[in-house]
Amino acid sequence: MNESLVDMTGAAPGRVKVLDLFAACTSHGKVDKHRAMRLLKTHAHGVLLQGASSDAGESEEPLGDGLYSGHAYAIIDCRMTSSGEALVQLRNPWGGHEWTGAWNDKDPRWTDALRKELNHTDKDDGMFWMSIDDFAKNFTEITFVDMVPDSFTVLRAEGAWTAETAGGCANNKTWKDNPQLLLQVKKPTHLTISLNQPDTRMEAKKMGKAAFDELYRENAGYDEHIGFAVFQGGARRARYASRDILASAAYTGVRTVSTTISDLQPGEYIIVPTTFDPKQMKFHMRFWANNKIKLVDTMGGRDFKIFDASGDGLNKQAMVPLSESEGQIVPVEQVGRFLALALTPLSSPSFCNPSLVFFQ
Repeated sequence: MNESLVDMTGAAPGRVKVLDLFAACTSHGKVDKHRAMRLLKTHAHGVLLQGASSDAGESEEPLGDGLYSGHAYAIIDCRMTSSGEALVQLRNPWGGHEWTGAWNDKDPRWTDALRKELNHTDKDDGMFWMSIDDFAKNFTEITFVDMVPDSFTVLRAEGAWTAETAGGCANNKTWKDNPQLLLQVKKPTHLTISLNQPDTRMEAKKMGKAAFDELYRENAGYDEHIGFAVFQGGARRARYASRDILASAAYTGVRTVSTTISDLQPGEYIIVPTTFDPKQMKFHMRFWANNKIKLVDTMGGRDFKIFDASGDGLNKQAMVPLSESEGQIVPVEQVGRFLALALTPLSSPSFCNPSLVFFQ
């Protein structure tokens, strides 16, 4: 789901574990529902597209309560009602197969007044409400993209781990050989950074339908675990020192890993992207900042090609290539304009606008 949202919008990706979100709202064993609602409502800039999924059991197997394991649901709304109920509205992209637990469409808890307050109708359309407690029990992860305004600085750095630069993680003596970027910041800045590896689905597609289908049966996993660290100081790193790390993205076997630094102070920083085990392959990094920033290849242009995608240029295109080898880019200028209209609330106000339809 995260990859689908990124491909369609070119926006900054993110994930949060539902347990982590609710742990931040728990005191003395009780969840502060008002605080939990505020966290669910939070979005950094502009439109935030969100979805929730459960990884319990086999992929897309019925769980007996109308939900399906390993299935993505769009988060549509989140309300604290006049009667004090904390409710989350979701949508199954299949257009049916709704939640049958508390607060389902036919639940007697729905009074005429409450239906009117939440503009709720009893239709088999995939839209349903559930309590925030049931949401926490049934969903494991919230995936989102942050659609930043055109005023943001958007930079892209294309690189590759080669025979000379595939250093692997800090467990390897060759870690220092990894490509390193110098980041220069002049004002306190909100910054999101992502590291992206080639899409395994594109390589499988070249090998034929059987290989493509097999990859999906294996949950479209990535053999390579990628991650990066942001170090304080502007000198190229000759050794790994954890005390100098300001932020990082943990090694994960996914296409994209990312991190956000909400208040990056003026100064110089070194960013080191790596695979866990030394591996030769292409990669690219993307940067979204609310102020001007500058990237410099510490090897004078040997390891990175850096592009400014701010403003009216490539910022109106999705920045994830369909194929790393062919370098294709998904044009989404018109899609972006459509989303700006389609995601505008038409009736009662809500914390976030309706999300995209997710295809599994």
